[in-house]
Amino acid sequence: MKRDLVREYLSYCRVEKGLAANSIASYENDLSRLSEWADKNGHDLLHLDRRDLREWLIDLGAVKLSENSKRRRMISAVRGFYKFLMFEDTSRKILPKTWLHLKRDSICRDFLIKTR
Repeated sequence: MKRDLVREYLSYCRVEKGLAANSIASYENDLSRLSEWADKNGHDLLHLDRRDLREWLIDLGAVKLSENSKRRRMISAVRGFYKFLMFEDTSRKILPKTWLHLKRDSICRDFLIKTR
């Protein structure tokens, strides 16, 4: 599910935003790193909040990225991903399917009452 949403976002970046293949590959790597960080820290990629993202940025600082531009690109990739989730109708993929369980007797009784 998460990977599907990331793929959709990367496809959006390629088709709609016209990003180059190298940028797409970098975004994919950046989102993969965030997803791994979230899993390692017991978070869900789709439900990270501001505090979680700050923590991730602090951890990025500890890794000592070679350039500030890499950090800015990573932030841009993540910001774009969450904006994409907000504006696209991804609810059908995020929300779990729920089943309505009714007792068989109540279903039969209601059916019989309505058909008489």
